[in-house]
Parts: sequence; C-alpha cells; structure tokens
Amino acid sequence: MTNLVNGLPDSLDLQSIIPHKRDAWGEDYTVYNCDNSRFVVAFNVFEHTMMNQMGRFAWGVIEDGEPRIINHFKDLFLYCWEQPFAKWIAETTFVVKVAAKQKNHPLIAIDFEQGVQSLPLSGGLDSRPSHVEAINLLTTAWQSEDSMLAELK
Repeated sequence: MTNLVNGLPDSLDLQSIIPHKRDAWGEDYTVYNCDNSRFVVAFNVFEHTMMNQMGRFAWGVIEDGEPRIINHFKDLFLYCWEQPFAKWIAETTFVVKVAAKQKNHPLIAIDFEQGVQSLPLSGGLDSRPSHVEAINLLTTAWQSEDSMLAELK
C-alpha cells in the first residue's frame, strides 16, 4: 500500500538540504511506504508542458519521528503523470518514472539497501510506476546511484 500526502513531511526543510529555485506554481508531494518509516518526495512539481508534470525528487527515512533525506538525483527529473507518482513495491523499494535523455522515460527502482536499477522495456510513454510489481525487478541489476545517473544522462 502506498500513502500519498500533499506537501512534505513535517519539519523537513528541503530547501536547506537541497537548494533549488522554486517554480511559482511548484507543488510538493510525499509517498510513504506501508509503515511510514520511509518516504519519497516529489518537490517543486510544475506543469512542464500541457498535462505533463515534472519535478525533482529525493528519498529518506523517518528516525525518532523526524524525516531525514538519504539521497537524491541532482540532475534527474521525475514525471508525475499519475498520482501517486511513486509506488512502493517492497518495504525498502519504490519505483518512479524519470526524464532521461538516453533511456526515453524509463521506470527506475530505488532500493534503500541495494541501489538503483532501470526496468527493462519501461521507456515507453505508456509505462507507469503503478504497473510494476516486485517480480519485475532483476536481482542482479542493482547498481550505485552514481553509475545509474551516468547511464541516464
């Protein structure tokens, strides 16, 4: 189950962690995992073109009741073509659709412990995070965030 919330987790000062220029109409969303111990945020989401919402994203954990960002892709944008924009497919793994020049809008899975992987054959305009199940992941395809970012640019 995925829990979508408009806005950011309480007390998360994202601007001080990830400085960014806010769009005048930018919105923020948070999707929590089933026990609300981990989250992915889409921030500064704006309408890039008609009916095409994009934003930046980061992921983190709730520790002692406080949100803490674990990581983010500085130069990679997220598509918010549906809500929720992310799908948790396991306790530590979520899937999002990203804007990547080389991969034509792929779905990527991010696991807090194993890394990142691009899902095969997911680069079409019709693929969405909601279409993915844990069985779609390849156990040998996990890589570091840095190598994935280099592959997607």
